[in-house]
Amino acid sequence: MVKNNTEYAIFIDIDGTLMAKNDDALLKNIETIQKVRSLGHKVFISTGRSTAYLPKELCHETNFDGTITGGGAIIKLGTKELARTLMSLDLIEKFSRFVLKNNLQGFLEGEKDMYHFGFSDRAEKDWPEITEENLGEVLASEIPVEKFTVLGDIPIELDTIMGDSCTVLRFAYYGEIIQKSCGKGKALLDTIDALGIPVQRSVAIGDSLNDFDMLKVAGISVAMGNATDEIKEIADIITDNADDAGVSAALKKIFDI
Repeated sequence: MVKNNTEYAIFIDIDGTLMAKNDDALLKNIETIQKVRSLGHKVFISTGRSTAYLPKELCHETNFDGTITGGGAIIKLGTKELARTLMSLDLIEKFSRFVLKNNLQGFLEGEKDMYHFGFSDRAEKDWPEITEENLGEVLASEIPVEKFTVLGDIPIELDTIMGDSCTVLRFAYYGEIIQKSCGKGKALLDTIDALGIPVQRSVAIGDSLNDFDMLKVAGISVAMGNATDEIKEIADIITDNADDAGVSAALKKIFDI
């Protein structure tokens, strides 16, 4: 499908795309990714997860050419940092006080650590809990936060609290708050600009709303079989489900492996 003598840049979402419930599918995806890289192409993780929340089983430092985390908050090309757009202390405080006041379950997704509000079965044992009592101490430590996450329904009032600088993305069971100056689409464009690769030679693979702008700007857009209808409508290719190693299937088709 593409010319093998030209370099492409591929951007792959994690949850519902690269990873699902089937561990064998992940192994198959990683194996195909290494074949694509051996052909001279660059492959990047592009995720809403923050750096601290990257799954260890991805071995991202060796299996990928870079990472886009926090929905575009931090962009890394290898060990070189291309961009860093962290949440301000003011936004962290506003979000934290809103979540605590409304008894919501949520997270501050950081570069180094994850912090949670309220009991959640998604919170790891070593993730500190933020309460009314220790909020001041947490804020004083000036933690590097890439994005916010809320579980369940998000009150519409949060949009106003976050102001014009943030976008609140609502999904079926949770929501993400990222800065408007970020986004996976912008991160893709910034990365290929640094690489000197034209947008026509970029590939984006995803499944949900936070992948929309990334697929919209990519030269070749791929929707997972389990993707939302909105994502499938804008995709050039619809591949297999995540549990069936849809990333591997798409890459094999595009690069004729």
